[in-house]
Amino acid sequence: MLSQKLEEFTPHVVAFNGKLTFEQFAQRRCKYGIQKELLYGARVYVLPSTSGANNEFKDEKLLHFRKLAKLVAKVEKAREIRAP
Repeated sequence: MLSQKLEEFTPHVVAFNGKLTFEQFAQRRCKYGIQKELLYGARVYVLPSTSGANNEFKDEKLLHFRKLAKLVAKVEKAREIRAP
């Protein structure tokens, strides 16, 4: 189902909420942050889970959300430059 949505909507950045979510989808282990491979042409970012049970790492979560925001801005700027 997710694969179909990614093909249909062709996002430029995809963020996964938690490593387990990405690892189950991709069938491989990962670290937080930008992943090397693209997913249906989109950059992939794996965030720490926003679950309340994972609340002790607020600073780390904030850091990753800021990095994700920078990635989105960078991708959008690159698209603007390439646009005719």
